[in-house]
Amino acid sequence: MKAALRPVSALCAVSFLSILVGCDEGSSASGPVVTSVQTQDSTGAVTDDFASGQQVSFVLKVHNTSEYPVIFDAPSCAEQASYVVVKQGTANQVTEGAGPAAVCPASANSTPVTIPSGQTDSFTFTWNQMVTGNQLVQPGKYSVVAGLVCVDSGYCMPDFGTPISSGYLTQSLFRSSPTNFSIKQ
Repeated sequence: MKAALRPVSALCAVSFLSILVGCDEGSSASGPVVTSVQTQDSTGAVTDDFASGQQVSFVLKVHNTSEYPVIFDAPSCAEQASYVVVKQGTANQVTEGAGPAAVCPASANSTPVTIPSGQTDSFTFTWNQMVTGNQLVQPGKYSVVAGLVCVDSGYCMPDFGTPISSGYLTQSLFRSSPTNFSIKQ
């Protein structure tokens, strides 16, 4: 293994280090990881219009476009990915969700997660349009942001249950840009 690393150029070594520590290059579309979220109906059709009470699915895709594995630290015993729905154009949180739970090592605060070169990890979240208090969300315009949950990184989604700020609604290495959708009467 050591012999294989010796001929690596300085530029390549710096690029690999950037991927390893989660260095953001501005937008995930231009970095080593492309993160996106789509809205789908219950049949799996991509749509941005939903009837009140209709099941909404959010499909998060995290694609490693680099020739190196991407490694990041995920919180132990926590969800690997999460989403947040906000009123469109605001940071006013409507609901959030997460899943699936990560592996729980006995004594670790974090677990290294690897996305191999060229691989796409996909997570699907289903929302029944219910909000706090078991009430149906009001018809209107909403946005969803989804991403991976990481330890100590502004490039990821916060831990589930953490209040969000507008900073979490911008695209980054492991977080999608907002995807807009509507709920109609």
